[in-house]
Formats: sequence, structure tokens, C-alpha cells
Amino acid sequence: MAILNEFREAVNKNDKMLVRIMLKDTMFLDTTLKQFEEMLDYAETRMDGFYDIHDGEELVCEPEKWTRPYLSSQMVTLVDNFSEKRISLIKQMVRYYYPEKLVNESPADAKLKRQISRAPCGGRILSFRKFIGIVTALAGIIAAGAGVYKSAWILIFAGIAGIIIGAGLILTDKG
Repeated sequence: MAILNEFREAVNKNDKMLVRIMLKDTMFLDTTLKQFEEMLDYAETRMDGFYDIHDGEELVCEPEKWTRPYLSSQMVTLVDNFSEKRISLIKQMVRYYYPEKLVNESPADAKLKRQISRAPCGGRILSFRKFIGIVTALAGIIAAGAGVYKSAWILIFAGIAGIIIGAGLILTDKG
């Protein structure tokens, strides 16, 4: 997705208020959050002091306690307190209330993806790519260990390959 020229100009002018408002609005316009992530990456690499320190507000982290008015109030507060903790919460809430719908994704796959991507309140979201990388690396460790135990070179090499592939997935993830 392309980043709008208006957003680029706001970033270049270091207009934090406008950048924050545009980012906040993007979450509702594209509930897959792909456009938001692209814009966020663009802004955070070009603006000094981009994030605020969390203001200390006790955030509601349990989905069963969330309400749409609470989401709305957090969106408003985000403009004045653009903390990574608040952004993480709002992203989780947007995914909860407006689950991403992909054309070729089965309902079971969508549910699994939502479960994998939920992190504790204020934590980083574990992306699907990073999850697959962790699983692949762990499988590689197990295979290499079994290969050493059984003196089976093919298992050792397969295990090492799994570790390298898993590490590559983890390290190249932008989530």
C-alpha cells in the first residue's frame, strides 16, 4: 500500500499531532492494520521523539472487559499520549472488534491467527511469521539433538537447517 503524500509531508514537517491523528484514523479505515504498520514504520524512522512515555493510566487488558466506548476513549487519548503500550492495546482492540477478513482464509485459520497475535497488555504483538520461526527453530533443535543422540548425520543437518531457517524468520520479522 502506498503512503499518502499528505502523511509524508506531515512527517517531513515533524507535525506530531497531524501524524498521530492520521495514524489513529488509519486503524479504522484499514482494520487489517497493514496500512497503519507501514505508516508507523515510515514515521518512527524519520521523526525524533516519536513515542511518548506511557502516562501511567491503568489500561484494561482483558477482552471481556472491553467496550466500544472504551476503544473510542483510548483512540482519543492516543493523540495526546502516543505510547507503545497504548498503541499495542488499541491494535488488540481493533483486531478484537473488527477482525481482519482475508479472502482465502478459513474461519479456523482466522481464529488461530487472532489467538497467536494477541499479547499481554502492553506487550509486543507476536506476529505469525515470528511464531512460525520460533516453532521451526525449536523443531530444528530437537532434530539436531536427536541426530547427535542417534549419531544420524542427516538429522543433525536437518536440525541445523531448521534452526537457521527459524532464526531467519525471527530476525527478518518486522512485527
